Amino acid sequence: MWWRSLHSELGNVAGGFAEADFIHEHTYQTQRVQHVALETHAAIASVDPDGRLRVRTSSQVPFLVRRTLCRVFGLEEDKVHVVAGRVGGGFGGKQEVLTEDLVALAALKLKRPVQLELTRTEQFTATTTRHPFTIKLKAGASKDGRLTALELDVVTNTGAYGNHGPGVMFHGCGESLAVYNCANKKVDAHSVYTNTVPAGAFRGYGLSQMIFAIESAMDELAAGIGMDPLEFRRRNMVREGDHMLSTQPDPEEDVHYGSYGLDQCLDLVRDALDRGKARYRDAGLADLGPDWMVGEGTALSMIDTVPPRGHFAHSRLRLLPDGTYQADVGTAEFGNGTTTVHAQAGRHGAVHGGIAGGGAAVGHRPGGARYRRVRLGRHRGGRQGHLGRRRGTGGTDPGVRRRYPADPGVRLRPGRGRRGD
Repeated sequence: MWWRSLHSELGNVAGGFAEADFIHEHTYQTQRVQHVALETHAAIASVDPDGRLRVRTSSQVPFLVRRTLCRVFGLEEDKVHVVAGRVGGGFGGKQEVLTEDLVALAALKLKRPVQLELTRTEQFTATTTRHPFTIKLKAGASKDGRLTALELDVVTNTGAYGNHGPGVMFHGCGESLAVYNCANKKVDAHSVYTNTVPAGAFRGYGLSQMIFAIESAMDELAAGIGMDPLEFRRRNMVREGDHMLSTQPDPEEDVHYGSYGLDQCLDLVRDALDRGKARYRDAGLADLGPDWMVGEGTALSMIDTVPPRGHFAHSRLRLLPDGTYQADVGTAEFGNGTTTVHAQAGRHGAVHGGIAGGGAAVGHRPGGARYRRVRLGRHRGGRQGHLGRRRGTGGTDPGVRRRYPADPGVRLRPGRGRRGD
């Protein structure tokens, strides 16, 4: 059953194919994939004497978990406290409420702590996967290496529930097309329900599937007109100042170039490939014999993010009496390195930009900032403002308080947390 769909045509696709000297047409399919994070989905819920629900969970989006629990159980936000410590892998799979609602229901009914931890088997049968895509693609190119038309008919399998179905479909049909200049682009995409395991967020958010199809087609087009695949991409990729267009005739108003280096990137790739061939040739390994075949491949991809729509970032930096800077942030730490980055950013802001809230400028000491320290503080859902980072992440409590030397090369030293933070 179709749930959401997208239909768009830029230019005249039929006319573009009429101009083409070579046309490639193929149907690409991607399979269902599970995230297989080392830590399975798990949550613990309890009810405080004052009636406040506390949930500790392995989640990328603790603030969104809190919002969902409040909606499901009819609770005020100050009556729900969600804690997400260091998460043992997420990859998008822990953007769903899959265990938190169950333990919350049991804890509210039993008035006792309740824990649910999924087995590895349950991860495969009771959580989410990457969306399987079926992509019927038709593309045309002229002999001089110009992309004349690009047409896609896309079906995304969202499984038994919608979850991230529309977002994955729209996002997948975005940057994968926008990275190439082509006057004639057509997309017909459908997100469909099926009687299968629900699909959800997964690294790339639809782009991985679409890039596989489009980049495969770029190679086929290059081979069809007898052109080097890298050179074909170079002739058709967006240039600095070009609008990035996929399914809308006008550029997205919130998507801008911060800098442009795509041409330099292709130069580096070409240089690396050439140097690799030279090393094999100089070592006498250019011909490995009849039992071996050596190939090379390239692919071009781009990703941008959307406006925050529920993910908002707040932070606070304070100077403590002992000379340590206290950085309160709430971004989820699930292996993405935000703990380290925020400590470094806090140190930089404290030394170079003054203390947030206090307005006190901080000068350099002899030897630079090495003598300064930044402490990254806890931040839990339900205590302060709603925090987040880019798409699909929310605020969290890192689970422990650590003192971070201002110099990122210095070893970390654990500190002590305060009860009630």
